[in-house]
Amino acid sequence: MKTLLRISFIAAIALAINGCGSNTPNGYEKEQARFAKVLDEASDEELFMVLSYAIAHQYVPNRDIDPYFDIHVMVGCWKRSLMVYKKILDRKDLLQQIYPDLDILDEYVNWGRHGEPYPDTVVSKAIIESAKKGCQGMDYKLVSKYFETPLMRD
Repeated sequence: MKTLLRISFIAAIALAINGCGSNTPNGYEKEQARFAKVLDEASDEELFMVLSYAIAHQYVPNRDIDPYFDIHVMVGCWKRSLMVYKKILDRKDLLQQIYPDLDILDEYVNWGRHGEPYPDTVVSKAIIESAKKGCQGMDYKLVSKYFETPLMRD
């Protein structure tokens, strides 16, 4: 009985060591790949609605996410919002629906001053209000598709 237990223990250690060098992607990598596919397959209009939702729910600008302290920052709402923004950056006609001055919108979306919130101004309020209009009618399936991480669940 003792010998069988030792053999089982040694086999378990060998499997664990073998698994450490495995090339199979973990849930984090799979989730990053899933989201990249979502971005590639999305229409510009869908991305505009998602960006509007992100701004309206203040996923951007970034106020407190630091990749040094949050190892999953690449699948967080802030980073995904930035990826959506960059994907439709060339669609000035859509972005101007959120705010007509694209330089100011760019500054707003990319804000990241280590804990300092974006100044609460007439401009920031106008951006948020306009974004709320841009995401009207967005259903839960779309929110889930962009901002949940189904492949990271245990």
